[in-house]
Amino acid sequence: MKKLITAALSMLLVLGNVQPVQAAASSIYEILVLMNLLTYDSDNTISETTPISRAEFAKALYLLAGYGTTAANSYTSPFSDVSYSNQYAGYIKTVASLGYMSGYAKGYFKPDQTITTDEAIKSLLLILGYSANEIAGSDLLYQTARIKGLLDNTALNVNQPLTKGDYAQLIYNALSAALKNSNQTLAQSLGYTLRSDSLSLSDVIDVNAVGPIALTGSASASDFGLTSPTTYLNGVEKSVSMRKGDVVYYSTETNKLWVYRNYAYGTITQISANLEDVTSFTAGGNYTCSTDVIKELFTANKLRVGYPVRISLDRDGNAAYASYYEQESDTDSTSSNSNSGNNSGNPSSSTVVYVNDGYVYLTIDGKTYTFELNSAS
Repeated sequence: MKKLITAALSMLLVLGNVQPVQAAASSIYEILVLMNLLTYDSDNTISETTPISRAEFAKALYLLAGYGTTAANSYTSPFSDVSYSNQYAGYIKTVASLGYMSGYAKGYFKPDQTITTDEAIKSLLLILGYSANEIAGSDLLYQTARIKGLLDNTALNVNQPLTKGDYAQLIYNALSAALKNSNQTLAQSLGYTLRSDSLSLSDVIDVNAVGPIALTGSASASDFGLTSPTTYLNGVEKSVSMRKGDVVYYSTETNKLWVYRNYAYGTITQISANLEDVTSFTAGGNYTCSTDVIKELFTANKLRVGYPVRISLDRDGNAAYASYYEQESDTDSTSSNSNSGNNSGNPSSSTVVYVNDGYVYLTIDGKTYTFELNSAS
């Protein structure tokens, strides 16, 4: 019998050896829109040749300087051509006072004028910690910008109008650039954790999207305030019908919905000491609870030591939801992930093994076999 159990477990581990699909490379536009540094046009595209105004760039600098997404009201006009009621007045007033941008003679700012590449590069280098004297003159300005990687994948010309496409690449390069005399990037100084050398969509989702949300039933995009959103399943763009156990992230700014359907299986052997606020548990592997939903299941005693469970993993591998596996049916094993422990795997609908209360339950093709754990040989 012991050989039968071992063989069944081995079969489960083979069946469960399906890795989640990795997220596809994301566009710079998606990243910047999610960070409120760029806005899609009405047709959800970016007009790359559209010029960027000085007022729009002032807002970007305000965000890159770490002042949040909304500028304080400006109760006075910061420049003679910028009314206090102008939607950009607060941004302009702040970045001008910090020295990141300057005005013109006679107290003008020229908010609607296109910003030039020289002005934009200088402002970004100031954000990165350089002084005006260190980047004085066009030659020194562009030399420093090249060293910092600001000009990577661009064809910027000296003192030319900055278009939206070049703006996006320039801002993205600045976010991935290290601050002066530091190994920390600008993105990291804003609270982002980079998984690689450059900022990715996953890094931005961590901070700017709502989630993880564990679904306890079916749901639709409208439940999250989205209308015909772009949807992703395990990081790949795909139409998906959400169901119980899915883990969801969403962004109303980008009208995007990310659904993760990755599972692990095991029997709960240990939970954190505070039963009123369970923060972690062991079920084959060690899992951190990332949602209130799973914590409430432990508090209500619906999850406890000895229960075989299917664990819904969020995009970082934490436990967002779990359910007693005997009561669940996994019909989509191709999108699952296995974290194997002593009795874990990725069961198919016809083959299930779990241990509970000293017994081994083995189900193969609809037939269930029960063995007392201590007598199995």
